[in-house]
Amino acid sequence: MPIEYRYDRERNALFCMVSSPLTTEEFEQVMGGITQSNEFPPDTRTLWDLRGIDFGNIDRAFEEQVIEIRKQFPERGRARIALIVGDQLGLGMTRMYEILSDDLPQETRVFTDYSEGEQWMLEQTRQGEES
Repeated sequence: MPIEYRYDRERNALFCMVSSPLTTEEFEQVMGGITQSNEFPPDTRTLWDLRGIDFGNIDRAFEEQVIEIRKQFPERGRARIALIVGDQLGLGMTRMYEILSDDLPQETRVFTDYSEGEQWMLEQTRQGEES
């Protein structure tokens, strides 16, 4: 399966690992599983590890389809989403995706460093817990 995910209860975060080939049908199926899970809330902050994707096969139309699928799941609320990529092509494509999805309520940011993306994703709760 091109998308595998696990929930880290201790950190209240979802970690998704994506590999090629990825289809919009598979993405929609996983989003349904995420929003309907009894293991974690549907608006759980999420790290998407996209380093296993061949971005040579991804275009703007694909990204727009993914965004339309995301709109079908308002349960995701204001979830904080970190996207991790491993090369310059991935960086360019996910930055375009970040811009195209700007009107969605989730806060999305792209990183090339896994640790940096993970830290950013986890900051939200730490700050909220200190208040």
